[in-house]
Parts: sequence; C-alpha cells; structure tokens
Amino acid sequence: MKLLKTLLRNQTGQALPTVLILLLLGGFFVVPSLTLMSTSLNANRVVEGNTLELYAADAGVEKVLWHIRHDGDFTLPAEGAGHSFPQFQINDKTVEPSITRNAGEEGYRITSTATSDDGDSTTVESYVELLDLSNFLDSAITSNGDVEISPNCTISGNVTYSGTIDNKGEIIDGCEINEDTVWPDAEDLTYYYWWQVKDLSPYPSDTISVADGTEADPVSIGPLYRDGDLNIAGNGYGRLDGTVYVTGDFAIAPNPTIDLNGQTILAEGTVTIQPGASLRGSGCIIAMNKNNETVACDIQPNMEQDTDDFVLIMAYTGAVFLKPNGDFYGCVVGEALVDMQPNSTLYWREVGEGELNFPGEDDTSNRVVKILTYTIK
Repeated sequence: MKLLKTLLRNQTGQALPTVLILLLLGGFFVVPSLTLMSTSLNANRVVEGNTLELYAADAGVEKVLWHIRHDGDFTLPAEGAGHSFPQFQINDKTVEPSITRNAGEEGYRITSTATSDDGDSTTVESYVELLDLSNFLDSAITSNGDVEISPNCTISGNVTYSGTIDNKGEIIDGCEINEDTVWPDAEDLTYYYWWQVKDLSPYPSDTISVADGTEADPVSIGPLYRDGDLNIAGNGYGRLDGTVYVTGDFAIAPNPTIDLNGQTILAEGTVTIQPGASLRGSGCIIAMNKNNETVACDIQPNMEQDTDDFVLIMAYTGAVFLKPNGDFYGCVVGEALVDMQPNSTLYWREVGEGELNFPGEDDTSNRVVKILTYTIK
C-alpha cells in the first residue's frame, strides 16, 4: 500500500503536458473551422436569396395564370404579340411577368423575372396551352374510334373518325375524313365544368321533378352539383339555368320536356335520355363514362328544335347511341352509333362564339390551362 501511494505521488504534474499538447492541436483547427462556418453561412445566404428569387419569379407566373383562368377582362395576345404586366414586390424582390405568343405556335410563353436589390435575378419561363375543343364542333360526327351510320339516316356535315366507318346511310353537304383526333385529358375537361359549380352545396336528392312546370313557367334546373346519380322526371317542363354536374349517372325519364337553354350537363358516369322525353334549344350533354360502360350516351328523345339550335352530345369514352325522333340539329363526339328514325337527319352548322358552354380558346373566363414546360434560368 505504501509503495502504491509513493508511485501515485510521483505522477503529480504529468497531465499538464498532455493538456498543453491537446490545446495546441485544437488551436490548429480553430481557424479552419471558423472559415468553414463563414463559408457555410455565406453559401446558405446565397441559397436562401436564390430560393426567394425563385419563389418570387414563380409568383409572377401564377399571377399570369390567374388572369388567364379567371379574369374575364384579360385578353390573350394575338400570334406574334405579347403583353407585359405591372411590376410588383414580393420577398423584397421586383417581379416583372409577361406573356407572349410566338408566331407559328399554338401555346403561350409566360416569362417572369425576379430581381434583388444587388442586381441578381432569377427567371422562370413556362409554356402553356389552353383547353380548346372547338375542333369538335367542326363536324357532324367526330370520333376517336369507329362510326356506324344505320340505313335511312342522313348526315348533313362532315364525319371525322380515326378508326373505321360503316356507313349504311347518306352523307350530304360533307364528306368522310379519316384522321386521328386529339383527345383531351379527362381531368382538364371535368375541371372546366367543376369550376362552375365548385362553390355549390351538393344537391340532396337523386330526382328532380318537373311535374309542376309549364311551357310558360318551366321548373328551373341548375346551376347544380350532385354527388351521385340524378334523374329528371315528371310530366312537365324544365329549363336549365346553369351547369348541371353529376358525379354519377344522369337520366331523363320518358315524360319531361327540357330546354337546354345554352347550358351543359356533365355526368362522370353515363347519360340516358329515354324515348318520350323531349329536348329543346341548344346545349351540351357530356358523359365521362368513368366506369367504362359500352354505351356512354343513350340518347333517344323527341326533338323539338329550331333550325338555329345546336346540341352537342359527347362521350369521353364508350359509344354514343343516337336515335332521336325527329331531325337533330347539332353534332356527336365519341365513338358513334347513329340510328335515327327513318327520314330523319342530323344537321350540322357552324357554332358562333359563346353560343355553347364548351371549352374554346375564345372563352373570356374559366379557361383551363395546361402547363407544358417549366424552366428556371
């Protein structure tokens, strides 16, 4: 025990050199560590600045997109022209957005530059195009598949198809055009109409009765959003006064008389108009056919149209079975089976701007914009 105590006493002071050596070595790392921290802080400051510039430039793009979609007073530039928006401040950056339409291009180029006080800048360039389905109104029948025209049917206008045609009827004032048809995205088409009813509370019933409607005082239908199926019934008169958007199937029973009144019915499921129902006026009837039924639109009403009316029947997928009682003024879009009553005719004519609630480049509001490219410079 005495020997151990003696050895321990003899170790006194030996830790000091070790500590001094460690302090010396640590001193060598202080300056590089401080330099690294300074570099990291500067790099973070630069990254943060660039990020704020990017967010600011992106805000300029979003500003232009908002005007395109929802500003009814905003006019899109003509081919070869452009439009600059007023500068605005965000994130302490000055943002300059603009939109141009290059000659020979269908889309539009949105450019937004965000500039910092030190002169650094970030530019976002995005090419966009609008949902424009006006080409679907150029023919009596436009099909992304096959067309079948039954005997005794007369089609006045062109028949455009990308598959095959079985024409047992007669085409007058038009011709058969075999070419591919560009089909829209389902999300874009449904969004166009959903936006028109998005603020409405869901309609609570699956049936609307027009039994109390008279020709002079029809039952008003729409604007309306129905989460589920919707049927129109009753031996009376109804009139569409806004977009009818149905997430399920839509049907009109045999008795009602419905004035489309320039409005649109869109069903995410199928559309059925039974024999005995009557249609008046102009409008659009669209079935998205989300369950991929063979027949998306089964249209067999009595037609009470004037020659200046126009009804578009469209199936996003599946077939349109059109068998109206009487002459039909309008067009059919989708795989088409046209089986009209003998001596009846499908009459096509040119549609004027704003005549139908249907996506077109001439829309002044509620445009659907598809972003094609997004580049950071």
